[in-house]
This record gives sequence, C-alpha cells and structure tokens, in this order.
Amino acid sequence: MTLPRETTLTVSDIPEIRGLLDEIWAATYGDAGSPVFTDDYLEWLYGGPMQDRHLLIGYRATGGRLVGFRAFLFRQCILGRPVPAYISTHLTVRHDLGLADRLAVLKGAGRPRCLERFPDSLLISFYEAGKPLVRRRRTEAEALGHSFVEQEFAQHLVNLRRLAAWAGQPGAEPCELRPLCKADMPALVRLSAAAPPDVLAWTPDPHTLWHHVSGSAQPVALAALRGGDLVAGLAAYVMTARRSDGDTRVLVCDRLIGDDPVAVNTLMRAALDRASALACRGVVVENATGLAPEIRAAAGLVQTSRRMLLTVWSVDAPGPIRGYAGDVK
Repeated sequence: MTLPRETTLTVSDIPEIRGLLDEIWAATYGDAGSPVFTDDYLEWLYGGPMQDRHLLIGYRATGGRLVGFRAFLFRQCILGRPVPAYISTHLTVRHDLGLADRLAVLKGAGRPRCLERFPDSLLISFYEAGKPLVRRRRTEAEALGHSFVEQEFAQHLVNLRRLAAWAGQPGAEPCELRPLCKADMPALVRLSAAAPPDVLAWTPDPHTLWHHVSGSAQPVALAALRGGDLVAGLAAYVMTARRSDGDTRVLVCDRLIGDDPVAVNTLMRAALDRASALACRGVVVENATGLAPEIRAAAGLVQTSRRMLLTVWSVDAPGPIRGYAGDVK
C-alpha cells in the first residue's frame, strides 16, 4: 500500500489548493460558516514579498490528487526582540480517504514543520476553545521538551452605540482621516514595533505590509494623523462566509495599530461606514489580545460567544506572552 506523499507546494498550485479548501471546509463548517476561498484571496495570503518564506505543505495520493494541505505563513515579529514566526492555517484532509491514508496525512500535517526547519522560530496557531486537538498539540510539544503557551480569547464585533458614546466624551481632540498609502508603511511598521515587550507583534518590512494592506479583496485601509504625523492605522478586508443558510459578508479588521484612543475611534467609525457601503453586516475583530483595554473601549468592541485559543509553540520558552498583535488567518 502506498500512502500519500508529502510535497512542497507554491503559489502556482493555488487553483488546486483552493478547490480542496472550498470543498472540504464548506462540508465541515456548513452550519458555523467557512470562508469562500478564491484564487485572489489565496494569492494575497500565500504570495507577496514573503512568498518564498511561507511553507505550503501538500499531500498527494497515487496519481497526483491533492488530498491534504497545511500552510505556515511567515511573520517577522518582535517579542521584546526580533523573532521569526509562522502562522499555521488551512489544515485540510479529504474526507473520502481510507483510514490509513487519512491518519498518515493527519500525522504528517500535524508536525511543526517550521520548527523542524527553523528551530529559532515560533509557531502561532488558532483553535476553537475546548477542542481535543489543542491538548494533542500540547502533549506533542511537551514530549519534545518544547514550550507551549496558550491564551483563550474571544472574537469581537464593533458596536455602533459604543463607538458613538465613546466619541461623545468631552475633551477629545479630533484627528485627520485619510486612506493609507504606500508611503505610510515605514511609520506604520514603527507603530507596530512600539508594542509592549510581552505582546508578540507582527512587524513586517514596509513592502510586505503594503502587500497585506492593499492586496486583499476590497481592502479598507485608513490612516489617522495629527499634525501630519501618522498616529494610528487600520487595515481590513471583505470576507464572504458560506453557511448552510446562505452567504454573509463581513469586514474583517485584522490590523488596528496605534495607542491613540481618539484616533482608533475615528478609524473604526470610518470602517463601520465602509462596511455598510460594501454591503457587509458589520466589522469583525478576530483577535484583540494585543490591544490595550482603553483601545478596545475606544474601538467599540463587544465580545461574541465564539471562544478561541491562541497557542505559541517554540523550541525554547520565548518569555511571557500576553497577546498577539497581528492577523488571524
């Protein structure tokens, strides 16, 4: 019996990857909702200046059919010091595989490939809280003598009433609002790098950040300025979630950078207006663990019932991690 073989994929394989993800995720998460995967969306995630640093691992059955996949997306971060990291995402295995093939793919895809190749890196993953897979990963990490940090968090929605109430506070000096442009990227990187030392913050180079900010489908990228200086930035993209009862469009804010509450409130009110113009049901902030409480309040965030786990797997303990200031994919 020949088990599926592991292979390295590239952006040229995106149509095949998209077909696998769209088929399996829709069948698996029909009631909860799954992203509608498109080639453009995956090219945004897997392409760009860092595409040679990403790890796209595929599993092919005899005959070449793609039956499994997992992506490790490179993220240059800081945690008091520069540290390379990878986001694990899109773990997928075909449902129609035989038991032996399925177990072989799951075993291979579950390995921390980025840590095996780059032992000084961190492996960032996101899971639904309460799932046994997290316990399995923790056990695997501990068996290797590795560090495994967990933090539970909730997805947030932007609440218009909270935004408006916060904006009505006396003494708040208004700031200038305009679209983000490529020339803003160095300043936005510097704002990202100002994160507290116990927050794992994504600090890409300006070219990579511009790709992320501008390359998504229907991007919303906004800058807040005072005296001509950038003090906060927001980047979001439109995501269509496919559910068994129909499709839903939401604006996903995955980069909210800056410690000026007034600027953040201004940005989020503008984002909510853009969401309405783009026929989205609202603005979602999937990860707020890296945001200070006063910034969450200024952004009008309210928790949803969806509980998630942020995990950071590393060969050596990286130090305390209070939150992650970066994207969830």
